[in-house]
Amino acid sequence: MVRLSLSPSCPVAVATLEATSFIDGGGASLVKSGQAIPHENNLNTWMVLLAALALASTTALVFVGRRCIAQGRRVAQLSAELEGAHGQLDSLTHAISGDLQAPLRELNRIGRQALQFESVDMEALARQVVDDLRPRYAAATITIGELPPVKGDGPLLYIALRNLVDNALKFSASAQAPQIEIGGRVHDRDVEYWVRDNGTGFDMANRHRLFEIFQRLHTADEFAGIGTGLAMVRLIVERHGGSAHAQGKPGEGATFTSLLPRPR
Repeated sequence: MVRLSLSPSCPVAVATLEATSFIDGGGASLVKSGQAIPHENNLNTWMVLLAALALASTTALVFVGRRCIAQGRRVAQLSAELEGAHGQLDSLTHAISGDLQAPLRELNRIGRQALQFESVDMEALARQVVDDLRPRYAAATITIGELPPVKGDGPLLYIALRNLVDNALKFSASAQAPQIEIGGRVHDRDVEYWVRDNGTGFDMANRHRLFEIFQRLHTADEFAGIGTGLAMVRLIVERHGGSAHAQGKPGEGATFTSLLPRPR
């Protein structure tokens, strides 16, 4: 039996108490203030009770409906804002110089496309990246360690790893014996992947700029590039629910690390 918790002074509460007494008494009569209430009056009490229950149900439905409508409007607003941001990026892409348009379009595409999750063999992915880049950096020694598999979008993870390895090869090309290490390990909640080099390194005071778009720590005369590769890495890693980090020291190389959720 359902009981309503209402104030004793409320007419609905009185009706509810009366109806409850009627049910507990087997339906013969209601007892109120010590006086028996004729059986024909019970119908009125039940009508009041049912009306109260109907009113409460209607009020609850209206409340839930209003919440759903508000949430729907919020989702629509956020979707519109996101589309507006993409539209602004499209407009910016068309307005800037030609050599920057392709990377911006790629960033836009990566930010929009749906992720296709699958089990990714990261060692095979790393070998493919190295095979694609080795002809440009024949002097470099590249070591691929154990790389645990991960759940993710294979083509996007390839782009992220390629950008990291290309970055390491580029900034270590001037070293006497360029060395690149690609490795990984499993943690409790994450899978860690890193690309380490013995190149020019960087000042840790500037590490916050590394993953920002169009941010460079060196001039174009020193190293080619426009400052979108690491921004692309961060975007891909964060879309997978992970995070990107960097450690370095001037003249002693750098290590770029990506943390991705551990497969369950």
